[in-house]
Amino acid sequence: MSYIWEKEVQTIEGTKVTFVDGTEKTFTPKQMEYIVTDEQKDATQFRDLVTYNITEELIAVLREHNMRKWDLDTVLNLIVSSFNNKFLIAIGKKFGTFEEGKHPAYFEENITMSDLFI
Repeated sequence: MSYIWEKEVQTIEGTKVTFVDGTEKTFTPKQMEYIVTDEQKDATQFRDLVTYNITEELIAVLREHNMRKWDLDTVLNLIVSSFNNKFLIAIGKKFGTFEEGKHPAYFEENITMSDLFI
């Protein structure tokens, strides 16, 4: 048997996974390299599996660039900032508060209670 997280896998076709419960999910090719396991993983174990694999790849990139410790904080801050901005844009687009040219912080701030309870 194969599992992804706690769910038993029925079939895998490329990156599309069908679970025994009938649900389907598509993963990236990179995810498929490590998320399919022989045993179930609880939430913490699965998070650790994912973060370990991502961390190993990021360290490899840092090594390829011969990154200095001095520059690491800047790189990490830029990654977090970029992710947060893209996240806020996605939120704004989903909630209809996105406006071209506005700072992404406004998209979240303009979500109303009626947006949350639809």
